[in-house]
Amino acid sequence: MACRGGPPPWRALNSAVLVVLLASACSAGMCPPPTFKTLDVQCRWVLGRPVPCDAPVSPGTTALFSCKPQYRLPQSVRDRRPGAAAAAQHPEQGDYGLESAVCQEDGSWAPLPFTCVPECGRVVGNGETLVVDGKPVNSPLEFPWHVAIYDRKHKKGIMQVCGGTLVTPKFFVSAAHCFVGAQLLASTEVQMRPPAEFAAAVGKINREWAAAEETAQKRDVKQIYINGYGGRRLNHVRDFALVEMNLAVDLHAYTMPACVDWGLQERPVREGDVGSVVGWGGLFKRPVSDTLQIGSLPFVAKERCLQLVPAQMVQYILLNDDRFCAGVMNGTTVAHGDSGGGLTFPNRDRKHFLQGVVSVGMPDARTLSAFTNVTPFVRWMADKIQDEEIRAAAAIRLLPLEIPKEYTASDLEEEQRVAYFREDVGLNLHHLHWHSYYTYLGPRDQVEKDRRGELLYYMHAQLLARYNGERLSNSLPKVKHLNLREPIKEAYYPKLDNLVSSRVWPSRPPNVRLQDINRDGFKIDVEDLERWTARIYDAIAVGYVVNTTGGRLPLTEEGGANLLGNIIESSAVTPNRQLYGELMNQGHILISLAHDPENRFLESYGVMGDGAVALRDPVFYRWHAHVWDVMRAYKDTLPGYTAAQLSFPGVRVLGAEVRSEDHAKPNELLTHWQASDLELSRGLDFSPRRPIFARLTHLQHRPFAYHIRVESAADVPRDAYVRIFMAPKLDERGRAMHFRDQRHLMIEMDKFHTILKPGLNTLKRLSSESSVTIPFERTFRNLDANRPGGGRALTEFTFCGCGLPQHMLVPRGTEDGLPHQLFVMVTDFARDRVDQVLEGSCLDAPSLCGVFAGRYPDRRPMGFPFDRRPAGDRVDTLRSFLTPNMFVQRVMVRFRDAVEATVRNTTRFGTTKGTVKVTHGDPVPAFGTVHRDHLGVPTVGYA
Repeated sequence: MACRGGPPPWRALNSAVLVVLLASACSAGMCPPPTFKTLDVQCRWVLGRPVPCDAPVSPGTTALFSCKPQYRLPQSVRDRRPGAAAAAQHPEQGDYGLESAVCQEDGSWAPLPFTCVPECGRVVGNGETLVVDGKPVNSPLEFPWHVAIYDRKHKKGIMQVCGGTLVTPKFFVSAAHCFVGAQLLASTEVQMRPPAEFAAAVGKINREWAAAEETAQKRDVKQIYINGYGGRRLNHVRDFALVEMNLAVDLHAYTMPACVDWGLQERPVREGDVGSVVGWGGLFKRPVSDTLQIGSLPFVAKERCLQLVPAQMVQYILLNDDRFCAGVMNGTTVAHGDSGGGLTFPNRDRKHFLQGVVSVGMPDARTLSAFTNVTPFVRWMADKIQDEEIRAAAAIRLLPLEIPKEYTASDLEEEQRVAYFREDVGLNLHHLHWHSYYTYLGPRDQVEKDRRGELLYYMHAQLLARYNGERLSNSLPKVKHLNLREPIKEAYYPKLDNLVSSRVWPSRPPNVRLQDINRDGFKIDVEDLERWTARIYDAIAVGYVVNTTGGRLPLTEEGGANLLGNIIESSAVTPNRQLYGELMNQGHILISLAHDPENRFLESYGVMGDGAVALRDPVFYRWHAHVWDVMRAYKDTLPGYTAAQLSFPGVRVLGAEVRSEDHAKPNELLTHWQASDLELSRGLDFSPRRPIFARLTHLQHRPFAYHIRVESAADVPRDAYVRIFMAPKLDERGRAMHFRDQRHLMIEMDKFHTILKPGLNTLKRLSSESSVTIPFERTFRNLDANRPGGGRALTEFTFCGCGLPQHMLVPRGTEDGLPHQLFVMVTDFARDRVDQVLEGSCLDAPSLCGVFAGRYPDRRPMGFPFDRRPAGDRVDTLRSFLTPNMFVQRVMVRFRDAVEATVRNTTRFGTTKGTVKVTHGDPVPAFGTVHRDHLGVPTVGYA
């Protein structure tokens, strides 16, 4: 700063250098007092003679700078200084003698020192007490990052309601549920209260807002940020809030932020690590404490936590991957009023890092408590706080970690040939999102969605058909359904970690036999599965199921599949769980614990017990072949479709072909490997050690288009539905398949609405517009980008991840070309349509996912026309099944065993697909006519 006229010479320096200098007059040639917010200063004259720094000084005076006790040098600066390696061994010595500046003849100081940043996580006191049955904190020095949150609108006056943890001088973190109105907790929409209704205080010992304390600093709440909080309806998922105060607090020994692992480089917390939590929770069996309490809580792995906590807590832990447990049974726990408080763990340098936020507990039961894991929110917090050093630390990236295709087994294991299908991340994400939206848990009105039971069957049947197609592409036989009394031949070694619970997914060796289970609250006998299966077959034989009151529910052509699907899964809408059991879900659990049925080796459940990873196990497909044989038995009781049901009078399909991009020969689909760099830190594992940028090699196909020629004899335009399926032509022995077998291998490729003009119509439809897939960007979207705060919007966000990944649309085929048959059928849309107005941005994959908050957009049975046996005995090939409104084309699927260029995922959300093109008419939407409501939100309606 210059004393003479003109701007200070360093005015153009980095704005992050925050310098506060006393504005006082000084004589010509004198430098102003060097006062800095984050630095201590000592002044020396010639030969080192001390001089006061609080008055103007003469040119030649040297100012020696060191960070104030609550501050430190930025890490980037420390790393560049001489002796940085040695200093790193003694971080407790602080940053002293770091820089100096000299008073210049023009009255300025040069060079300017670096600004120090707040220190974090240093404990001055030595508290060892508990939150419940604890002893009071002696002073704020013990845990200077604790924040008290006050409700200004409380009926009893300004009242402390929650805790928080200071992470910068202006920001603290807490639990999202602390800022939701109590009357709104049960609502489907999560609504946050205004920030002005809250206040915050740091440095407090006494809970009362009015208590006089010299150490306390009180602030207004300026802004509350949440990131996907689900509220009570979704078990308080992502119960995390970042709160900005109106003014930064002054840092002292009794006010200091806790550390946050912004670069995700600290050692993850492990079983037995002991952390500390602070709060005003009540003393056991007594009222809330007026004096701040602290407690020591050991980290508890998720699988052991689930064994220990009361049944009421299981749903909050099991169903939320952003949670972990801590505490001691019958001992230390958290209490009401502790919500939002931080659980910190010391690192090897004795600095406390924030790892969890108090979310859910049962103080009266003195059991373990559930904490929201901070790690998944680190990068999101960094973007909100806008601090240069924090953002730099949070932006650490590694070179892509290449994951080979042969990751789970070598080529000595024949099942490894199709591991690329089972292990595909996008396919597993589809399965996870499908079950997240079509959940079997919760109140009936939330579980009961249009034709969900039938869709459950059809989605899994399509997965099974696609898996069988991949097996034929790799010279493997079709899936053999699982016999519960025979050993499971296939082994599976997942090599997956679940770092949120500090566990490794256990393996299953070959030839394991299923045994009765009685552990972890589950009691399942193999005979239970057999008994339930037999009872369902009996119901199919007599044509009805029995509900809990003894009434008969007929298995009709229209509703039987939906009724059986809900019974087989045993969702909340099953008519009689006691009689028909929980076949599908309990089978998953029985298989997932087959490696340790007695809990003798304290092994947790395998991947079959988790919808996020179950598709990876070969036995998944064998189990579902067994389960859905039941549905096929029901379908076989139904009459075959009549000619009237199959035909579309006046409409003929004259031809169909596919043309691959940049490929001259028609009716060839081309596949290859593709390497994609995917940012997986917010994918299936919610607690990575650091951001994971992985290079995965997956199946891909060259884009292609369908060209379909349709003739309409009508004099007026007609609405039509185009249905496209494909199946292998040959079985595993190279013989032409009989229609009765081939129809079960039909994979749906697309389904769309179009308008047929009189005469000849030529339709063009792009493969990227398929009704079974979603775009690459949707499958691998960043789950933190554009994530709604909760309620209906969050439910739709979850639904939008449902759909096969676009790269899995086409089966692999072989290098010589594997013959397939492409089937095209045009039906009368007037008979197929479902009148409704569809809302939302995700209408890409209705064939397998339905539509958000609406009815399934096709009146026909799912899988039509291949879901039933054909009428009569003369249909033995696909061609003999045809009516004039159908066409079959021979297509070769040719595979090239080479890896093409890497692509990267983006964070786009809500992209929609294109339209079918008709050569002599305007394009029409794939699923109806696009309208806009009065808010300008796109909706789709069947006009």
